[in-house]
Parts: sequence; structure tokens; C-alpha cells
Amino acid sequence: MSVGAKAYPKNSIVNEPVVFVVHPWKLVVTEKELVVTPMPVPWLGMIVVCVLFTLFCGVITLPAFIWGEPDDHWWFVLLISLVVFFTCTMISSLLYFSSRFAQAEGPPLIVDRVEQMVHVPKHNLSVPIDQIEHLEVRNDMPDDDGNFRFEESLSELILLVRGEGEPKRYPLMTCTACDYYDTIAREIAHVNVLPVKRIKGVPGSTLVYEKWLTPTSSTDQ
Repeated sequence: MSVGAKAYPKNSIVNEPVVFVVHPWKLVVTEKELVVTPMPVPWLGMIVVCVLFTLFCGVITLPAFIWGEPDDHWWFVLLISLVVFFTCTMISSLLYFSSRFAQAEGPPLIVDRVEQMVHVPKHNLSVPIDQIEHLEVRNDMPDDDGNFRFEESLSELILLVRGEGEPKRYPLMTCTACDYYDTIAREIAHVNVLPVKRIKGVPGSTLVYEKWLTPTSSTDQ
């Protein structure tokens, strides 16, 4: 826990919401390995979302047909149709290209539970598990004046590897959406193969709060 969090222990659990995000990654856990792997393009999900949104827009057009002026019916239908078209196109494109980008990058993290090795293909890195300091999910990190740098990534998943001096940091994934990787970090922590830490800044402050997500990790480490 940071100095600020130790000074205000009740605040050390702030900003701990249950976060639900749609991202193109999933955690696959077997007896032999743990892999953060890209998901296939969610074709079915895209169709379901578009159909539901279209039905919703269809329902809200009914009052216009029932109580509206007859001459305005088709103008309103045209407007709603354009909204449906552009919204469904935007959602489908976002999901499609997010999945394709993730597939192009490949798995960012592979843990071989048999050989006790951690592989990071992005950095051409393979190290024993006992050399891993911890896996870190960082959110909303402020600068020294408490200002937030929105031009930089707001959510990061980083692997820290022990070495001479300070642990070396290997960024695995970054995103400009806050708390984006919290869910997958908690899933990895639940398996308890690697120590996982959550670090989050507080808006308007230079305080940074730290919390171990793995049950056997300690803030005294």
C-alpha cells in the first residue's frame, strides 16, 4: 500500500467498482498452462446487439405512427433508420477490428505450469516463474502534480521481472479506457499462479493506491 493509502486506510479501497467491459481477450486455464488469448470475432454477439437495437428503435417509432402527423411518418422512419444503420455499423466495426487487432498480436502472456516458465511473445521473453516480481494492472496514473495525462494509456497490464537492481517492466497490453484490464487481472489472480497487484491513482490527487489481488500476496513485499 502506498504512503498515502497507509495514512488514510479507509480510502485504500476507493475506486473498487465491479467493472464489466467487452474486450477481445479471454483467460484460458488448464492443468498445463495459463494463456491470455485473443477471442474470435463475436459474430453472434454483433448480430444480437444489432437486432435488439433495431427492435428498440422500431418500438420507439410506434408513437409517431399512432399520434404523429401522417405526412411526418416517413421522415421519422428515415431518421430512425439512419440512426440504426450508423449505430450498428459503428458497434460492429469496433468489435470486429478490436478482435482482429488482438488476433494479429497473439497471446500477450503464456504461463507454462509444467515447466514453471512465463513467456511473453511480444517481447521475445521467456523466464522462470520465480523470477517474476508480479503482474501489475495500472489505472489512472497521475503525474507529480496530480494531473492525469489523458493522451497516455489509462489502463495497463505490465509484467515485472526481477533482475539486477530494479525489476524490469514489460508492458503486455494498454488501453485508453480506465479499469479495462481489471477483470482479466482478477481472473489471473484467482488462479494464483502469479502475484497480481492493482495500482490506481485518485483524480485530483498525487495519491496512488496499491492492492494485492492474489490471496497469498502481501503488501509488505
